[in-house]
Amino acid sequence: MNNKIITGALILFLVIALLVITKKEPKKDDVLLSPTLQPSIIVAPKTYTLDSSTDLKKELESINPQVLDNDFE
Repeated sequence: MNNKIITGALILFLVIALLVITKKEPKKDDVLLSPTLQPSIIVAPKTYTLDSSTDLKKELESINPQVLDNDFE
Protein backbone atom coordinates (compact mmCIF):
# COMPACT_ATOMS: atom_id res chain seq x y z
CA MET A 1 0.00 0.00 0.00
CA ASN A 2 2.76 2.43 0.95
CA ASN A 3 4.69 1.51 -2.22
CA LYS A 4 1.65 2.35 -4.40
CA ILE A 5 1.32 5.80 -2.83
CA ILE A 6 5.00 6.59 -3.33
CA THR A 7 4.91 5.32 -6.93
CA GLY A 8 1.78 7.35 -7.69
CA ALA A 9 3.28 10.49 -6.18
CA LEU A 10 6.49 9.98 -8.16
CA ILE A 11 4.59 9.54 -11.44
CA LEU A 12 2.47 12.62 -10.70
CA PHE A 13 5.62 14.63 -9.90
CA LEU A 14 7.27 13.52 -13.17
CA VAL A 15 4.19 14.42 -15.23
CA ILE A 16 3.99 17.89 -13.65
CA ALA A 17 7.75 18.40 -14.11
CA LEU A 18 7.50 17.47 -17.81
CA LEU A 19 4.58 19.86 -18.31
CA VAL A 20 6.48 22.73 -16.71
CA ILE A 21 9.67 22.03 -18.68
CA THR A 22 7.94 21.72 -22.04
CA LYS A 23 5.70 24.75 -21.57
CA LYS A 24 5.90 26.74 -24.80
CA GLU A 25 6.90 30.39 -24.53
CA PRO A 26 5.12 32.70 -27.02
CA LYS A 27 7.26 33.72 -30.00
CA LYS A 28 7.04 36.85 -32.09
CA ASP A 29 5.55 34.71 -34.87
CA ASP A 30 2.60 33.79 -32.63
CA VAL A 31 1.18 37.32 -32.68
CA LEU A 32 -2.08 36.19 -34.26
CA LEU A 33 -2.57 33.65 -31.49
CA SER A 34 -1.96 36.16 -28.70
CA PRO A 35 -2.91 39.66 -29.87
CA THR A 36 -2.62 41.12 -26.39
CA LEU A 37 1.17 41.12 -26.76
CA GLN A 38 1.02 43.79 -29.47
CA PRO A 39 1.17 47.41 -28.41
CA SER A 40 -1.90 49.25 -29.56
CA ILE A 41 -1.21 52.32 -31.67
CA ILE A 42 -4.03 54.78 -32.27
CA VAL A 43 -3.62 57.02 -35.29
CA ALA A 44 -5.73 60.15 -35.48
CA PRO A 45 -7.61 60.65 -38.74
CA LYS A 46 -6.64 63.47 -41.06
CA THR A 47 -8.70 66.56 -40.31
CA TYR A 48 -9.52 69.61 -42.40
CA THR A 49 -10.22 73.07 -41.04
CA LEU A 50 -12.89 74.82 -43.07
CA ASP A 51 -14.87 77.97 -42.44
CA SER A 52 -17.82 79.67 -44.12
CA SER A 53 -15.63 81.33 -46.78
CA THR A 54 -14.22 78.01 -48.02
CA ASP A 55 -15.25 76.84 -51.46
CA LEU A 56 -16.35 73.31 -50.63
CA LYS A 57 -16.59 72.20 -54.25
CA LYS A 58 -12.96 73.21 -54.85
CA GLU A 59 -11.83 71.47 -51.66
CA LEU A 60 -13.65 68.28 -52.61
CA GLU A 61 -12.01 68.24 -56.03
CA SER A 62 -8.55 68.74 -54.49
CA ILE A 63 -8.84 65.63 -52.29
CA ASN A 64 -7.27 62.53 -53.83
CA PRO A 65 -9.85 59.71 -53.59
CA GLN A 66 -7.18 56.99 -53.91
CA VAL A 67 -6.90 54.76 -50.85
CA LEU A 68 -3.31 53.99 -49.89
CA ASP A 69 -1.83 51.30 -47.66
CA ASN A 70 -0.55 53.88 -45.19
CA ASP A 71 -4.15 55.04 -44.63
CA PHE A 72 -4.64 51.84 -42.62
CA GLU A 73 -1.48 52.06 -40.48
